Amino acid sequence: MGRLENRTAVIVHVGSAMARACALRFAAEGAAIMAVDPSAETLQNFARAVTASGRRCLVQRARPDDEQEIMQVAEVCGQAWESVSILLICAALLDWWPAGKDTMRDWEQAIRVNLLAPVFYTKALQPALARSGGGSIIYYGSVDGIYGNPRLPAYSAARGGLIPFTHIAAHEYGPQGIRVNYIAGAAISPADPSAPPTGQPMWDRDEAIRATPLGRTATPDDIADLALFLASAESAYITGAVLTVDGGRTSITPGTGIRPR
Repeated sequence: MGRLENRTAVIVHVGSAMARACALRFAAEGAAIMAVDPSAETLQNFARAVTASGRRCLVQRARPDDEQEIMQVAEVCGQAWESVSILLICAALLDWWPAGKDTMRDWEQAIRVNLLAPVFYTKALQPALARSGGGSIIYYGSVDGIYGNPRLPAYSAARGGLIPFTHIAAHEYGPQGIRVNYIAGAAISPADPSAPPTGQPMWDRDEAIRATPLGRTATPDDIADLALFLASAESAYITGAVLTVDGGRTSITPGTGIRPR
C-alpha cells in the first residue's frame, strides 16, 4: 500500500520537470492527481503518463496569473472530490535581467506568478484542504528567495515574499490540521546528466556545480523525494519550515557565490 493511498493531490504547473516528477511519484504512491497547467498539450501528455500507471488523473487549464482561473480549479476540485489532501505549487516565472534593465510590468508579472499565485491557490483550496482533516501545502521555491540572485532580481524578491507567507499560512491553518512548507531548490538538471539543463540560457551548469559541495546539480527526483515526505504522514509534525535542497550550496556560500577552482 502506497504512502498516499486514498489521498488527492492538486499539482500546479506540471509543465515543469519538478512538478511532473512529484506528481508521478505521488501517483505511484496511491494519490489521485489533478494536474494544472496553462498548456492543454502538456496536460494531455501528463494525463496519459499517469493513467498508464493505473491511477486517476484530472486535468484543468489555468494560468498562474489569473485569479478567476485559479478559482475555477477549486470549483472543479469541489465537483470531483470531497476534499483535497495535498496542494503542490510549482508555478514560476524567471526574469533573467539585471536590476535596472527591467520595467514595472516585468516586476508586476514576476510577483503575480511567483508570489501571488501560491497565495491565491492557498486561499482557493483551503476549504477543501481543511475537509481532508490534515492537508499538506507545499510551495516549490528557491534559495534565491533566501539570499537573492543578482541575475534574477524580481524572481528573488517574489520568492522571498513567499517565505514569510509560508510561516503565516502555517500559523493560520495549523488549527485546521493543514501543514504548510516551502522547498527551496537550487540548480536543477534532468535526471540524465547528458541532457541539456532545464534552466534558462543564462543558467550555467558548470558554475553551479563548482558552487555545490556535493559536486552536482539536483535532479527532479531529488525534489520529488522531499515533496513526498512533506505530503505524507511521515512529516505530520513539520509545518512552517523552509527546507533547502541545494547540495550544501547555501551552507558555505551566500546564494550565487562560487568556490575557487
